[in-house]
Amino acid sequence: MARTGVSFFDVSKAATAIVDQGFTPTVDRVREILGTGSKSTIAPLLKQWKESNSHQKDNGELPQQLMDAVKSLYQTSRSIADERIQEITDNCNNKLNDAQNQLKATNQGNTALKQELERLKEEIKQEQQKYKQLFDDWNSLSDTLKAKSQANTTLTEKNNQLLADKEELKLEVKTVRSHFEHYQQQIAEDRLIEREQFQTTLLSSQEHTRNVQSQADDLKKANQLLTQESGQLKEKLDDTAQQLAKETQQFSSVVLELKATQTNNEQWQQRFEAESKQSEQLKEKLAAKEDQITRNTQQIATYTQKITMLETSNRLQEQQIQTVHERANQYETQKDQLIKENAELTAKVTTLAQKPNTD
Repeated sequence: MARTGVSFFDVSKAATAIVDQGFTPTVDRVREILGTGSKSTIAPLLKQWKESNSHQKDNGELPQQLMDAVKSLYQTSRSIADERIQEITDNCNNKLNDAQNQLKATNQGNTALKQELERLKEEIKQEQQKYKQLFDDWNSLSDTLKAKSQANTTLTEKNNQLLADKEELKLEVKTVRSHFEHYQQQIAEDRLIEREQFQTTLLSSQEHTRNVQSQADDLKKANQLLTQESGQLKEKLDDTAQQLAKETQQFSSVVLELKATQTNNEQWQQRFEAESKQSEQLKEKLAAKEDQITRNTQQIATYTQKITMLETSNRLQEQQIQTVHERANQYETQKDQLIKENAELTAKVTTLAQKPNTD
């Protein structure tokens, strides 16, 4: 079944009820009482009722000139009141919409700033972790450099000791050679002296033959002793040569070890310089990270200040919105008061219209 439409009777009944309540009939009020009907349907029916109601009032016994003046005053007041009410309503709605849009934009900006703040906090947390890792690496490298420096010092001391042993061994070899050469020279001089004495003894006289023979025997014995001593010296010289060869071989080993130690020291020195350079680079990175953390901290403080200002602005806007609502309520109260005054004025006009004409 099709729905029954709103009739003129329904609109008239609703408009009369609104007037009895002390308010001016409007399309919205009529529609609110009826609970149905579109504004395009109610508006012409309400206009028809108003014109009919106005026509009925014109048929009263008041003078036409007075009725026209009262009617004009009534229409003017009602028009001014309706326009004022509509203006206040539109103004309140516009201010409310502007405040809500501004609050929405502020909330969006606040959300973006909070997201940026969280991102910066996470970035600072990551930078702090990297800073801690770099600091731990720098401490580990410092400990390694310290240990290698101590090892380098130990190798340097050992190198100095080997050099001292080398010099002492050279001095000892030089002393042995000097003693051996001096001993050989002394033997050669003794033999030369003995030969000269022997030749002198042979040429002096045959009388001394026995003495010479005796001396020859003595010389023979001395020569045997010298030969024996020479063999002992030779053995001793061989032992000394073997000892010298051993010491020379040992000295060569020491020299090789010393060269290896020097090479190792040079390698350690190069690694020490490289790690020192790496340590300086780590220090520079740490300083750069500290500067970046400081800048990020300052940026967070700035964003925090902005968020605080935005929150303060939000509170002010909420207060403004509350004020707008309060003013809207005040305007609604004023509107109702104007409607009530309009109804009272209508009642007075009706009362005047019902009085008998005494003219």
